Amino acid sequence: VPPLGSNSIRVNKIIHSEYCDAGDQNFKAAMDLIEVAPLEVGAAAPRVLCFVNTYAANHDTKVVTVKNTWGKLCDKLVFMSSVTDESLGAIQVPGVTVFDYVHSWMKQKASIEYLYETYGEFEWFYKTDDDTYVVWENLKAYLASEEISTLHRAGVPLQLGHRFSPGADTAAQWIQDPELIEKWKELYGSTRFVYCSGGSGYIMNRQFMKVV
Repeated sequence: VPPLGSNSIRVNKIIHSEYCDAGDQNFKAAMDLIEVAPLEVGAAAPRVLCFVNTYAANHDTKVVTVKNTWGKLCDKLVFMSSVTDESLGAIQVPGVTVFDYVHSWMKQKASIEYLYETYGEFEWFYKTDDDTYVVWENLKAYLASEEISTLHRAGVPLQLGHRFSPGADTAAQWIQDPELIEKWKELYGSTRFVYCSGGSGYIMNRQFMKVV
């Protein structure tokens, strides 16, 4: 989609189909870079629960879009939100009253605990935000690959995603308990902290959820 510049008022007034047509060449160029793997079905296909972080203001926009597009391919789709809306599959995160970036870990921890205890039939849990689009076929194919399925069957806790490493200042801001820092050094021999990007999403197996 072309950026909104001096013609932004006119662009905002045209209908959705015309807006997509206006950016068709850019859209096609991006999609040509994506190869979609065949989606395996049957008993061997990994069963994945998707949980999407959102809040009430996005229920009529981003949540509906996810539900009507890639969300249809999830084996189970749950929106972890600030309010419950059964028609959308949205659940108010238990025990959380503040929904902002600073308290995002509290929301995430509560969501993981709720989903782990409520949906015992799932072996994989995919977390993402409501502004993400997922090529679901490729994710399922990756989980079904020999590399990942072998580790999963062996009971190895797995969290798969795009790895980030915060700078020293950011790490000091978020990790203020010296005991946690020493524990990390004991486990990994370094204070180079790593984590998976939450925006693009990451997937965890049940063993990892239990450890968390």
